[in-house]
Amino acid sequence: MELDIEFTMAAYDAAATRVGDAVLKLNHNGQDVSKDAIVGYLAEQRGYADNDKEKMVLDLALRLFKGMPQEVGGIMVD
Repeated sequence: MELDIEFTMAAYDAAATRVGDAVLKLNHNGQDVSKDAIVGYLAEQRGYADNDKEKMVLDLALRLFKGMPQEVGGIMVD
């Protein structure tokens, strides 16, 4: 099993950028910078209702795994 390093690094980079942007924005506004606050901010930015944070996380994870080669844990989704 060969790991697609470029894909993996791009996925981590994109995720880190979004989380980093959320932390900077929350901190700048003097808000809490907890895990829940970050997820809430990202959910709000993507148009999810406050009670749909779990759905957002699942949707993002599904998108990541859909693009990942099956050899490294990706899935086939129609």
